[in-house]
Amino acid sequence: MTERPHLELISDYESAWQAFVSKADPNQSEPHMAAPVFDLLRSRTFDSLVWLKLDQEPRYGVFAKWLAHMVQQPGFQILTTRCDTVQRVAMNVVHQHNGSLPMNQVLEHVAEALRMQLELSEPGQKRLEEEFQHLHDATPAGATLYGAHPAASEKMILMLIRAARVDAYSSFRPRIAALISALENIVAAHHLASPESRNTVSIEKNLGQLGSNLIDAQKLSSATSHVSSSLPIQDSRRVRIENALSDLRDLLDAGLGQAEKIHVLTSQVKDQATDSAVISIHPEPVRQAKHVFDEAVAYTVRCLKAIRCAELEMSDGYKSEHDARLASMTWSSCRAGERFLIPAVLVVASEAELRREQLGMFLECVAAGLPLRWLVRQSMDDKSVVEGQDLGILAASHRTPYVCRTSLGRPEMIAQTTTQVALNLEPVIWIVAHAEHEHSDIAFSMTEAAIWGRLTPLYTYDPSCGSDWASRLDISRNPVPELEWPLIPNPAGESAPLTAADVLQSFRSGSQMLDPDWNEDLLVPVVHFEEKARQIPYTWMVGPDRQRLRSVVTSDVIQIGTDRLHHWHQLQELTGYRNRHAQAAAERARTEARIEFAAQALELQAQIDAAEEIGARKAMTRLARVLLDVDLNEPVMFEKAKPLVTLQEPQQNVMDATAEQEEKAPLPAELELDDDAFIDTPLCTSCHECIGVNALMFQYDDNKQAYLADAAAGTYADLVKAAEKCPAKCIHPGAPRPGDKTATEAVVARAAPFR
Repeated sequence: MTERPHLELISDYESAWQAFVSKADPNQSEPHMAAPVFDLLRSRTFDSLVWLKLDQEPRYGVFAKWLAHMVQQPGFQILTTRCDTVQRVAMNVVHQHNGSLPMNQVLEHVAEALRMQLELSEPGQKRLEEEFQHLHDATPAGATLYGAHPAASEKMILMLIRAARVDAYSSFRPRIAALISALENIVAAHHLASPESRNTVSIEKNLGQLGSNLIDAQKLSSATSHVSSSLPIQDSRRVRIENALSDLRDLLDAGLGQAEKIHVLTSQVKDQATDSAVISIHPEPVRQAKHVFDEAVAYTVRCLKAIRCAELEMSDGYKSEHDARLASMTWSSCRAGERFLIPAVLVVASEAELRREQLGMFLECVAAGLPLRWLVRQSMDDKSVVEGQDLGILAASHRTPYVCRTSLGRPEMIAQTTTQVALNLEPVIWIVAHAEHEHSDIAFSMTEAAIWGRLTPLYTYDPSCGSDWASRLDISRNPVPELEWPLIPNPAGESAPLTAADVLQSFRSGSQMLDPDWNEDLLVPVVHFEEKARQIPYTWMVGPDRQRLRSVVTSDVIQIGTDRLHHWHQLQELTGYRNRHAQAAAERARTEARIEFAAQALELQAQIDAAEEIGARKAMTRLARVLLDVDLNEPVMFEKAKPLVTLQEPQQNVMDATAEQEEKAPLPAELELDDDAFIDTPLCTSCHECIGVNALMFQYDDNKQAYLADAAAGTYADLVKAAEKCPAKCIHPGAPRPGDKTATEAVVARAAPFR
């Protein structure tokens, strides 16, 4: 019986949370986690397991979705309420097997762990066995589970690249056989027409034993010796065809091995070589990659020349000028169906390694457009994750490479992009963030929090999608990509932004907790912090007893968070979410629409006034007829007479005078100012200024126009600050609430113009 590894099942969230925080500070006796991160991890499901199956074409899916679908089928009772437990155990099993394990074996491990922990009765044990048998029967044959382990991404990429190359070779193999047959026919035809084919020995060989008994080979040779060849062949052509035949036969025999072979270059020692992969350990894998590619691509060029030569000979179109063209052929002449001939070279390196030692050579290879594959591992323990320029954007600035920046918590993204670009003729770069932890669910939690906090944003850069950055760069896989920071709902039903500072505070050690008696005037939430004197930024933290305390955010965290926000703004601008020119054009369009609407409203009001005037005149005429005892059915010639107008003029003058007096009279004190804060939402230009001041107080509606979601979610100073920043001047702060300490005389004076 196969020995089972020890499994520590984290079935309680608090224990998982303790393990998460202990990663940041093993010696911290009172671990704390930023409240938005705490609320995020409580609400997230773990989708870091992907099943991958290779048959006629790669198929993959998220294990959690597959499991949730299965347990809703008839015949499931016990596992219906234990999906989270099954997945958590499966994640740790896969993690302990270096990131990948056949799906059926994982289910066996999970079944054994549940049998030990659930303490079911004998009928319950039998029921559990039956349910796991149903899962085994429904498992895709040959499927493998990949999880949040640093080795998982490499295994998945190698599997998918190899599958694509083998499939391309299998599709092209009949073409190779057809080219070989055509060249052999050409050689045979020229041989039969040559003088050598008419000697006695050749004739006897061609006639065979039976033919030689019926025909005298010597007499036939003498009779045909004087006949000249009608199909002369030059020695240079014979040599060219024979060389092409030799290369094509070698390709037919060894092509599958060439398609399966992948060169893996790394500076890290591996326990064992991957199947069909040539592992090379080198202190400078980036420099070695170009050398390995140049050596292997010589075979590619030789095969391409043989294929082109055979195609020309088949069509009898080979000319002398083709010699120079074939001599100058390179790997870039490869066609779509021939891409399995391009050497597969995968360079595995850490981002810190590239930045410190080999960045120049890496960018040189990218700029040269060499079709190398790069797997760059981004450790959450390395400061390079949040410092310096984004390596993916730096590589994408060369325009030709395909770049995928993702996380081990998103293996489906790795599988999808690898399937898409496995045979690209351009550089392909995967930048995969990962966290070191013995439990894969904790490692997943750390990488997931970094994604939500904009520390390691997800994106792909695909040069084939268009000619501009907005078309090529895709950040849609990030949480709410249109906002600066995602809003996380807490158990109280309120929403709080999750910032980079929140995530960093959860990762770091020695967070300083504030005493509840601290001066409130000095404290400001980190999301509202500005570089001003006498302000202390803080973030809410959750302790082991669920008590929420404020933690001081230090200047280095503020600096890193600001840098990450600027980087996120750059990605948003490149993809069109916060493009200044687009916003200006939208504002112009809104202004023109408002002007047009106002003009139409004035015109409509004029028409209404005219209609009302005509209606009033007719009513007065009918009244006059009644008073004068006139038949209403008879036409009256004085309907538009001046006395009727004269009667109306004094009334109009009285109304004008009354209006004039009302204008001159002072308004009552209670009507001069509006006490309630509000926003003229139709006038909002979606500039995002108010959201940046307080994302809980101001929110967008379905038309992406701001409204006052909760005036009590911030201070009066927030309202005034947002009103001052608003370009449409549509925010009205109203009167301050009683007890609001920010409503100083200066702040109230600033609010007056907007009330």
